[in-house]
Amino acid sequence: MKIIKILLYAVLFLIFVLSVIKISNNNLPEESDKVVHFIMYFFCAAALWLLDVKNYVVFAIGYGILIELIQYFIPWRSFSIGDIVADSFGALSFYLFVKFCWRRIKSR
Repeated sequence: MKIIKILLYAVLFLIFVLSVIKISNNNLPEESDKVVHFIMYFFCAAALWLLDVKNYVVFAIGYGILIELIQYFIPWRSFSIGDIVADSFGALSFYLFVKFCWRRIKSR
């Protein structure tokens, strides 16, 4: 179980690192950036849920907001409300997955 916790913390750390490093030659369309944010925060919420963090969705959304605020002060990154929205939708989608799908899968 300890190795799983380490892996889950690694997911959170990886999201942070990918959010602050300098990315050169980013020719991706704006829409694909939002998809990446959605996916990262879906897994962020999943990691927090597996770590038994209460209010994991609020924590994941707060983490996304914190990272966007940090990016505001990093010259090669930028603050984006759209990224916060995509992060929030990712975290909320995981919540909906747990609420509507996980219980059904688990009960079979």
